[in-house]
Amino acid sequence: MDLQLEEMYRQQWSQAGGTVHHGWPFVSFESLLETPKSIAVGVMYPGASTPEGIPMVRVSDVSDGRIPKIPEFRIGDEVHSLHRRTILNGDELLITLVGNPGECVLATPEMAGWN
Repeated sequence: MDLQLEEMYRQQWSQAGGTVHHGWPFVSFESLLETPKSIAVGVMYPGASTPEGIPMVRVSDVSDGRIPKIPEFRIGDEVHSLHRRTILNGDELLITLVGNPGECVLATPEMAGWN
């Protein structure tokens, strides 16, 4: 990204009330993606929690850049397999879109296989 464009983004971010360490670069979202289809919306209609199911990270689990060690909510194999695009590898950036939009958390290797 050219320096002029980066400075413009930095100013816009600041005017919107955002703060960022001056040494951190601004980059396009696209440059962070593994593939153009790397952005996906999670499970919208999980049904009831399945006690022996796969852990699912819900918006309400994300707080201050963290989630519980193991989320309480779990989905069944059928729902999980219908949402293969959102199965975690353990290196994703999760961003909330509802509730408190913009909350973020990094998926850790321990979360691999969760949805």
